[in-house]
Amino acid sequence: MARITKNTYKDSISEILNLKDDNISDSILRISRESKDLIITDDNREFVDSLINILDLNDKKELIRKRIVYKKKNVTFEIDNYSKPIMKVIAIEGNKDEVDKVYNHLKEIIDMNRID
Repeated sequence: MARITKNTYKDSISEILNLKDDNISDSILRISRESKDLIITDDNREFVDSLINILDLNDKKELIRKRIVYKKKNVTFEIDNYSKPIMKVIAIEGNKDEVDKVYNHLKEIIDMNRID
């Protein structure tokens, strides 16, 4: 999956291209690989357009979200509040061992509070 993200920060808009595993799963834990970001500028827009074209990528969906980022030690929490489609997503990123510890702790809390 390729995505172009438009970020609005104050009055500045930036566009970023990156590639990510297309992970369609009902699992609460999804592990994905992601490429480095390519910041789209006037100088490289033609290249980005040709890359998207040669890879035969097309518009699949539009996502609109607001992201809040928290960092604790070496773990980053990205809390996304999507308005299109409506959903909430939390990504936990960082060193795999530390992320696994956080995930396992959160999973214990979720499992204890699950109503079956």
